[in-house]
Amino acid sequence: MKKSKLFVTIIAGMVFIPYIACAFDIGYNIKSVHSVFDENNTQEVKVTPEDCTTDDQFGHAVDVSGGYAIVGAYGNDDRAENAGAAYMLHFDSQYWRPIQKLSAIDGDEYDFFGYSVSIDGNHVIVGAYGDDDHGSNAGSAYIFTRDGNFWYEHTKLKAQDSKPKDRFGCSVDISGKYMIVGAYGARDNGPHSGAAYIFVSDSNGVYQQQKLVVGDSEPYDFFGHSVSISGDYAIVGAYGKSYHGERSGVAYIFKRMGRRWRQLIKLTPSDGAKNDYFGRSVSISGQFAIIGAIGKNSFGKNSGAAYIFKRSGFYWSRHATIIPNNVRDNYCFGASVNVSNGHAVIGAHGDNMNGTRTGAAYVYQLDHQQWKQIAMFRPRDGSDDDFFGCSVAISGSQIIAGAYGNDENGEKSGAAYLYGLFSSYVNANR
Repeated sequence: MKKSKLFVTIIAGMVFIPYIACAFDIGYNIKSVHSVFDENNTQEVKVTPEDCTTDDQFGHAVDVSGGYAIVGAYGNDDRAENAGAAYMLHFDSQYWRPIQKLSAIDGDEYDFFGYSVSIDGNHVIVGAYGDDDHGSNAGSAYIFTRDGNFWYEHTKLKAQDSKPKDRFGCSVDISGKYMIVGAYGARDNGPHSGAAYIFVSDSNGVYQQQKLVVGDSEPYDFFGHSVSISGDYAIVGAYGKSYHGERSGVAYIFKRMGRRWRQLIKLTPSDGAKNDYFGRSVSISGQFAIIGAIGKNSFGKNSGAAYIFKRSGFYWSRHATIIPNNVRDNYCFGASVNVSNGHAVIGAHGDNMNGTRTGAAYVYQLDHQQWKQIAMFRPRDGSDDDFFGCSVAISGSQIIAGAYGNDENGEKSGAAYLYGLFSSYVNANR
């Protein structure tokens, strides 16, 4: 392993770390782990792999759990054109360090491995919606398991009724021994009506437990475009559903009862409208679910919104509507969402404060049953069409946001940014 170089500048009593150059002998090199402090004195760490090139779109999907993070680069060409890859990062109590590049053993061209990613503890799941084992774009997902700091391919998942153009793996999530995989292209009730699949692991391996479809499914609902799972609850977005108007969108919550998953409720806001795309992004954790509506015309066309629902017993009700007062046309607030342990992070990849579609990410905290904004992140080096905030995730005090359009290593080579919420942000009165 080569030593890192650290350049420190002291300005007005504050320490800035503008650049940390690292190279790791793990089969690929890292061009930079770039670390600075933003205007709130919050550390910003930028990761850009050296081997990412034009159209890799590193950062299209991200997730973080404990001291590990995963970043998808579905356009990576190492195994074949657009076969895809994903990168593992590790936080060693001081720095985020890239430790491994993941790819499918049987990766092939246009698999788009890394289009979706999720991590929980010692396991990650990576979607490859372009896999053609069962026909063009039938899709698959891969589970990797950690042994020390090494992640090895454990299982390849495919739907039992896999068909061409299902796009199984377009969305994934993992929680404990349960996994959920979206397939918005499934055609059970017409083109792109969609489906989602629950998998469970036990001592005998990983197997499909149930296929999720809904009774009111229609063509072009895109059910399964977004999925999330937490304990005994799962949520599936269907942003194309025409409920309050064409493509107003809905989301469905399911609960595990024994070995079956039952639909509990269909969520849609009372102020839903045509082209809201409610359900474009979803996340569930504990008693809260958050749903993005990037097409909401809150403070301009497609300015966006996010809705938080709270569970009481088996009943879910709207707890908050989140719309920052600074969003404008095409900010697409709600493009990505994640909720965890009294915090929510929401991406607005169309934010243009630092240039056209440079993007932003907003952080909220539950305080006395009110969701209050405690931080907003924009990359210090943001530039046009970075799409920062296209993907977001939070775990404890660690936040990660993707910027698949970043051009550091070529057009849309991509980048990922990591932030830490310091104790001064955290209010214990939740």
